[in-house]
Amino acid sequence: MTTSPETTARNNVATFSLIFGVISVIIALFIPSGAAILGLAAIVLGFLGLRAVKANGLQGRGQAITGIVLGVIGVVVPIFMIVVLGPAIAKTFSTINASLNSVP
Repeated sequence: MTTSPETTARNNVATFSLIFGVISVIIALFIPSGAAILGLAAIVLGFLGLRAVKANGLQGRGQAITGIVLGVIGVVVPIFMIVVLGPAIAKTFSTINASLNSVP
């Protein structure tokens, strides 16, 4: 006698939230604007996925939450890079420019 496992419909929105969140974190250091856009998409899709889990009894709550968390990281890292690292990079280029201009 074989028993079939219960099948519950999967939540594709939560899965896309997770995928977008992972990609946003991976590209956060290389393409900050793209990471922020994908991060925002992951956050929105994550909340929509949570709503679908609650309303329809779908699987994917963990994926939706993970997508939201990774999406937030994908948005915060580029903002951190611009706010904190931007002035440091500008100061470095200013110092280099000043040194090059002082050479006779």
